[in-house]
Amino acid sequence: MNARWLVVHLPAFRLERCGFSAEDIAGLVAEERNALRVVAATPAAWAEGIKPGVTAAEARALVPGIELLPLDPDGEAADRAELLRACGRLSDRTATHGADDLLLEISRTTHLFGGEAGAVEAAVALAASFGHETRAALADDPIGAAAVARYGLHPGEPWRIVPRGALAAHLAELPLVALGPSPVVHDALRAVGIRRIGELAALDAASVAGRWGEEAARLVRLARGEPTSHPAAPPVDDRPIVVSAPLAGATAFQEIAFALPGTLGQLLAELAARDLAVVQLRVVLRLERGGMVAVPVRSGRPTRDPVRLTRLVHSRLEPVRLPSPVTELVLEVAETAPALGWQPGLVDRTEATEPLPELLARLADALGEAALFAPGLADRWRPETSWEPRPFPVARQALVAPSSSSFRLVDDPVEAQAQWVRLASPRPRPLLLLTTPKRLDVRTGPGGGVPVSARLGDDWIAVTRVEGPERLQGEWWRIDDPLDREYWVARVGSATAWLYRHQVIWYLHGWFD
Repeated sequence: MNARWLVVHLPAFRLERCGFSAEDIAGLVAEERNALRVVAATPAAWAEGIKPGVTAAEARALVPGIELLPLDPDGEAADRAELLRACGRLSDRTATHGADDLLLEISRTTHLFGGEAGAVEAAVALAASFGHETRAALADDPIGAAAVARYGLHPGEPWRIVPRGALAAHLAELPLVALGPSPVVHDALRAVGIRRIGELAALDAASVAGRWGEEAARLVRLARGEPTSHPAAPPVDDRPIVVSAPLAGATAFQEIAFALPGTLGQLLAELAARDLAVVQLRVVLRLERGGMVAVPVRSGRPTRDPVRLTRLVHSRLEPVRLPSPVTELVLEVAETAPALGWQPGLVDRTEATEPLPELLARLADALGEAALFAPGLADRWRPETSWEPRPFPVARQALVAPSSSSFRLVDDPVEAQAQWVRLASPRPRPLLLLTTPKRLDVRTGPGGGVPVSARLGDDWIAVTRVEGPERLQGEWWRIDDPLDREYWVARVGSATAWLYRHQVIWYLHGWFD
């Protein structure tokens, strides 16, 4: 199958990542040729005459209200790389094409999106989810697709699919600059009257090559719609990712921690080269007397964040007791996932607390898989036994009855419990259920039925609101202790309690708040 190249052009990428839109008049400036000069501008700024290379003073003279920000090359490169990695959802062959274009070879993945149109729409939607305006084109050649995306779309046309074999017709009326010729070749062709790509296609390729070199001949072939060569994506590298650092007989955690940043940096560089993120590491400490100590480290979610991984490795290594000095620190990647990433420059994603997936992974490493569980509903009569331990995702989904259209799966276990109480349970159930019901002194009203006050500590607290009773009966086969309880929801002071009476004795079984 012949390759099909999708180019997603981001006309204002460098400014959009800084919070501007294509309609804002803004630019980026950096020190060039002994002056602060504009190196990028929004399309609206271009329309006002702000071109790369003009000084900041000249830009402000042209448009007094223009906003100029200092160039952040590292942040820009990181955002571009994260966006490119996200495109891995659409193709396994991706690259950047200039500063503002994403290049995807999608001939082998279009069937996953219902055809070429679906794949183009998915790519445009992906870029839009990162906050970018786009223009896109799909064609037989990457340079040709970029030319159509940049210069060939009509107003209001968000993207175009160039049919196989029809690239020349779509390029013919575009300006010569759309093919990205070098300044020397561009000026030479313009000197002989070549202004449009269609005029270039009419020239003899051999004569052009003899006069202006191979670049000009390649542009002629491209102008005729003949696909040019493009480096293929590198083959999948499935070699194990292992890095190590020698340790001269380390005996304390601090000595191992000293070697960790450099070793972890090597590991992350190897992961970045393969567009992968780590899910699980294996830290191996080789010992002076032979043997080794191996410690698994789970990240909870795919990551290449050095701060996060350093914290996780530290937490796993600190309690380790060494039987002999360590001669080598080895980091092995046990499990990876594609590095889809996000653009930290667009949104403040500072997390105030440790994310739940990382917390679960850390606890599983420290306590073992069997010690980590969430409660799921169980078909038992007694409230204190009507749950069972389950893995977190299973337990959370089991908590929500799938038969009701009002239910929705949620990640927050507190919200899931509240949803269950609100929609599923015919009677409310407390968020905090005591493992063993606690005996409680309760005074009742006339007739000995409704609770009116309860003794909490040394004080009697009035019951200001009460709902019930709810009668729970069952387990008649337990002759010594059958289930026969009368439950009440009672507002005791500033809290709401779940109380029940068994025969004449009252118990506190849980709290709603």
